[in-house]
Amino acid sequence: MESSRIIERLDPDYFKLSDSEHPGEFWLRDGILVQIVSRKITPEMPGSDPEILYYTSTPQVIQQPGNKVDDSRKRDYYSEYKIVDGSSTFLQYYRSTSNRTRFVLHDKQKRYQIIGHIRCKPEDLTKANHFAKTLLESIIIK
Repeated sequence: MESSRIIERLDPDYFKLSDSEHPGEFWLRDGILVQIVSRKITPEMPGSDPEILYYTSTPQVIQQPGNKVDDSRKRDYYSEYKIVDGSSTFLQYYRSTSNRTRFVLHDKQKRYQIIGHIRCKPEDLTKANHFAKTLLESIIIK
């Protein structure tokens, strides 16, 4: 099945692109669609530093005058930064309000970056998030 049709089925709100416009490689595994894009980091195209992403991606709670504070989105958010076999990794997702998981990995020498997205049906969120953690720990850039 074409990647765009699978994405549309799992994530109807995803920006519509043709198959030729979807970068990277795709795998469908147990109802979870994995997209991985790898690229070389250059001065012209610097990578997104996983550690900076970790510290700047947390949703902010802004209280509007006269309104009750709603921090449910912040409480639902999960992110993690860690070093795995010398590579820096960043993982982020919402535990229950999104069917997308995002991750970024840099190799030890910061020459290459891997960007990944995982999409699934809402009932497969827990499975997809566990899969993302396992995947990040298994990727080795040589």
